Amino acid sequence: MFAPKHILVPTDFSQYSDAALKKAVEIAEQHGSKIYILHVIAEHIQQCAADYCLSTEMVKQLEKGSLKAAKDKLKKEADAIVKSRKSALFLMSKPATPLRSFGVNRKPRRST
Repeated sequence: MFAPKHILVPTDFSQYSDAALKKAVEIAEQHGSKIYILHVIAEHIQQCAADYCLSTEMVKQLEKGSLKAAKDKLKKEADAIVKSRKSALFLMSKPATPLRSFGVNRKPRRST
């Protein structure tokens, strides 16, 4: 029987991600699973487009604001889950960061 211990839910804060998170909560409640919410952020904001460029200071401010907004949204989603269950964790990553860097390790399944 399908009984996950950990459920990873990637989010971009869209209605589709919200629906996936609701489903994950339902599954987690049935099996006592831990939920991990993951949001991947761009490493850098593009400084120039066509013939217009942002100042380096403006780019840094935008990156900092974007990171804070994403953290706040993830915390809000995690807090909503915690109200209804025992645990939820949120992760934020730059592209191509392996999950093992967050301590999410999984033993390979043996084929039978």
